Amino acid sequence: MKYKIIYQENNKTETKIIDEYKFIELKNKNKLPNNIIEIKPIKNNIFNTEFFYNYKQDVYEMFSLLDMMLQSNLSLIVSIELVQDNIKSNKLYDILDDLKHSIKSSKNIERTLLQYKDILGDLPILFLKLGFENGNIKDSIHWLTKILKDDLIITNKFKEKLRYPFVLLLTLCISLVVIFIYVVPNIKTIFMNSYDKLPISTKILLYLEYLFTNHGELILFGLFAIIIIIKKIITKNKFLVDKLLVLYIPIFSDMIKNYYLYRMFLGIYILTKAKYQFQTSIKNGSNTITNSYINKKMQNIILNIQNGMLISNAFKNSKLFDSLTIKLIVTAEYTNDYENILYDITQNYKTNFNKSIEAFTSMIEPSLIIIISLIILWLVSAIMVPMWDINNFL
Repeated sequence: MKYKIIYQENNKTETKIIDEYKFIELKNKNKLPNNIIEIKPIKNNIFNTEFFYNYKQDVYEMFSLLDMMLQSNLSLIVSIELVQDNIKSNKLYDILDDLKHSIKSSKNIERTLLQYKDILGDLPILFLKLGFENGNIKDSIHWLTKILKDDLIITNKFKEKLRYPFVLLLTLCISLVVIFIYVVPNIKTIFMNSYDKLPISTKILLYLEYLFTNHGELILFGLFAIIIIIKKIITKNKFLVDKLLVLYIPIFSDMIKNYYLYRMFLGIYILTKAKYQFQTSIKNGSNTITNSYINKKMQNIILNIQNGMLISNAFKNSKLFDSLTIKLIVTAEYTNDYENILYDITQNYKTNFNKSIEAFTSMIEPSLIIIISLIILWLVSAIMVPMWDINNFL
């Protein structure tokens, strides 16, 4: 349950939406807004548009606007309040509100923002934490905006490449449902009198129609149960699943691995450019990786470096990176030019990621077309062959 609080402040009517736990906490501490006009309970509803909403674009726009305000030499508090006046999402408004109150009361910023991790992601929390710890919040938000923009471009490109295969798959599913509901029931009575003489393709079609008509709910329940079981297995064996995704699926694994490494090195490059030490940049950049297999490899690299191993050897021993990356890191060790070398590594993985996307889509599109063609061929043979036999008999 959530609560909508309508109150007056500075001769204006303001609205604030908070969850139940936050409401109870503020009420117990007598920190609810003054001059409250009305408090409305809002029941959680899975059909609420925000339940399925992806905040990635809005989060980027929010920090982009905040960066613009800070670059105009406005204070952080004033910038946050101006951004609040220009965003429509209640969720993001509340995040900024909590951030503002944490700054004013000198509370732990990371702890404040962690409750919004599902909306913000790891990067904003990391950069804001580092910015407040090192007193360079203006630069941190500036570089955060750049990395969010690049990440958004990559994500949109990936979605664009998968849009056509998704439409093909959706069209196929809808077509099959229509066939089982409207076509097969109208012709099955013609075939049932000579069931033993029907080709195997027609028998399969009639059997599937029988299952779909008489046990559709059971099939859907079974599919739902299978999805839940698979999800639990994945959660329980996350490391093995992440390792499988990165290493053992042809073409797809290259795409996933290049994406994670590109995103990681982009974070490390930006942190290094923001004048953090290379080791600090590696540690914080690797913390943004959600893949547990890559994350464990990076933790081993950090541990080896802390134990005195050369950075290039630590990266090489992980067997996670290509030879070009290792050569560039060796060059960075000798020249101490980590910033430019990291930029080259980032661009290399970005190029590899773009190539792997092209390879993946060039494989999946013809594969789907072949599958759809085979299904159409099966349907034609299942329906038309018996019809031809009946016409020949007549």
